[in-house]
Formats: sequence, structure tokens, C-alpha cells
Amino acid sequence: MGVDAAGQLHGLRTLATVAGLCMIGVLTFGLLGGAALLRPVHSLAGRPTVYTSRGVLSYTGTPDSNSIYGTGGATSGMPLFISQLSAVRFDYRYRLAGGSNEDLAGTISLVLAVEDQGISRIIASMGPQHFNGPNAAIQIELPLAAYQERIGELDAALGPGLYTLAVEPQVQLKGIAGGQPLKLHFGSPYAFQASATSIVPTQAGGTVSATGVSPASFVQSATQEVLSTTPVQSRIGVGPAMLPVSSARDIGLAGFTVLAAIAALLTSRLRGKLRHDVRLQIAWQHQGSLIKIERWPGGDFRVVEVDSMPALARLAKRLEVPILQLDVGDTTSYLVLDGLVGYRYTARFATIVAAPARRSKAGISHRQNAPAVSATATTASPEAS
Repeated sequence: MGVDAAGQLHGLRTLATVAGLCMIGVLTFGLLGGAALLRPVHSLAGRPTVYTSRGVLSYTGTPDSNSIYGTGGATSGMPLFISQLSAVRFDYRYRLAGGSNEDLAGTISLVLAVEDQGISRIIASMGPQHFNGPNAAIQIELPLAAYQERIGELDAALGPGLYTLAVEPQVQLKGIAGGQPLKLHFGSPYAFQASATSIVPTQAGGTVSATGVSPASFVQSATQEVLSTTPVQSRIGVGPAMLPVSSARDIGLAGFTVLAAIAALLTSRLRGKLRHDVRLQIAWQHQGSLIKIERWPGGDFRVVEVDSMPALARLAKRLEVPILQLDVGDTTSYLVLDGLVGYRYTARFATIVAAPARRSKAGISHRQNAPAVSATATTASPEAS
């Protein structure tokens, strides 16, 4: 094989090596993409979310003319003197805070009652009123005439004394919070000291202050923990790195597609080169067995013509000897020596073109336009042959 043929053979080896590496890459990226496709892009992670219910009560008293309250009237935290007021109103606001709130709905109500020694007499009530969302509000008027009437009834039954005015809100709420079902009940009574002449708010612990209490005393809150689920990106291990599954899918698909295309292109180019150059094809197929020589070995030996290169290659493998190659112009001869017998396959490559294989009656494969071969044996010097 000449320098040019050796260079071509080296180029073919390079093409085959790169194509092989590409196929390894195709397998690697295919496995990565396949593993990523078997995993969900997102998974649900549970985490506790604290929801806080907050209720705020406020009240106002509308003063009579010449009232001690002046024009501003009575406000939250102040004592309410019945004789100085023409009307009293209680307002209650509710709010659910924390996390995401979806599809929440509920009811809210407010009840005013006078209580003592286990006896409770309702003075007024409002609701239940329906609301949607995390916020709700309700208000109720305290009918002063009805209030004094109920106090009178208790005085007549129990003797004059001090009673408790209970302002009791009730909130019922249900729906979806943080992706999970939520159901809660909220509300505790606010206590006021009540008598026929006054209503006085109580401080924390139930003590009474004649000067009133801070509006902060009218704030109630309670918490509820909900185990909400949050979608998080699934990850897949690639060596020491952890890639998001979506990224692994994209990388696997891109790598598989690109390397498969490159491998197909290189393989097609390799086959094209071999298909159009039969001498190079033989050199490629039998490159581990061919030895290039400049002249035939000396001495007389009997030459047996072989009708195909594969047959000669099988003979060389059985005899465990190399195939000698001699190039003379457009003719190349391949020789296998077995003692005084030389088996030779001769081909003239100038006339060889790629063509479909056909099979002879003897079962030996030939190609169209292949050089004529002889099966007769002669005894001569190789040069004379």
C-alpha cells in the first residue's frame, strides 16, 4: 500500500474512531434522557404553613345632648354610661392570614347576652352572614331599652347586682389553603361588667378599670398549622452534579440528536469511501493481515489462483500466515504462501466499480466488472506468472 493509500486508511480509522465515540455519546445521552423521562418534572414537597385567625372588636357610643362624652361620643376602651348615650354599636372584623388562600367561604355572627349565675338572656343577635375569602366583618346595635329591661328582670329575680355582658363572635370557615383542605372555628366572648347604669370593659384577667382599657384588649388571635404541598423541581444525579429533570431531558434529547446525526454522517462517509475504492476496501477489511512488498519472494513455487479475496483471507487465517500485497500499476496481487504453494488473488482496480453482488452456480460470490480469475494451477516463478 502506497503512502497515499496509507494516508487514506489512516483517515478511515480516524472517521471510524470519531463515529464510535459519537455512538458512545449517543448511548450516554440516550440513557440520560430516558432516565429523565421516567421521572416527573415536579414533585410535591410538604411543608407546614401557619395560618393565623385574628379578630378585633370595637364599639362606639352615640352621645345624648349635653352628654359627658361631648360631641366625640364613647369609643373602644371607654366605659359606657347608659344615661349619657342614645345608641351603642359593636363592630367585629375577622381576618385569616398566612400562606395562600383559595376558595375560602364561611359564616360570621355576633350575639349580645347578659349572663349571671348560669342564666343567660340574649339581648340582640346578628347573622350568621355568609362571606367569601379570608376577610369578614359584622356589626350590631345594642338596643338600650331591651338591655335595661333584661337587667331589670335579673335584678327582680336575683336582687340588684353586677352582671356580665357577653359579646360573642362566631366564625366558621372552610375551603382550600395552601393546596390543602382547611376547616376552622374561631371566636371567644368578650366580657363587659354590666349594670342598669353602665357597661364597663374588663382588662385581661377580668379586672375592671373605671377609666377604661386599651383597645388592644379587644384583639383575639389563634393559629392553625396546615401541611401544605408545594411543587418543587425534581432532580437527577449526573456524576457529582444534580440536574433538574427538565434540564436533563433537554440535554439528553439534544445530545442524542446531535451525536446521532454526526455518527450517521461519518458512517455514511466511511461507507461511501469504501464503496467507491475497492483496493481501499480490501485494505480496510484486512488491514491486520496485509504486508506490502516490493517484489515477489524468490524461488520457484506452484501458484494457485483464488477467485475471491474473502477466500484468500480465510486461507491465510487457517494457515496463520500474512497476506502479501504487491501493487503493479492498476493491478494488485495478494499472495498467501504455504510451503512451495502460493495462493494468489489478482485484481485490476482501474475497471472496478461498485455493483451488486451475484452468486455463481458454485456458490462463490462475484461482483460485476470484477477481474477474471482462474482456478487452474501452474508451476512457475511468480514473476513469470
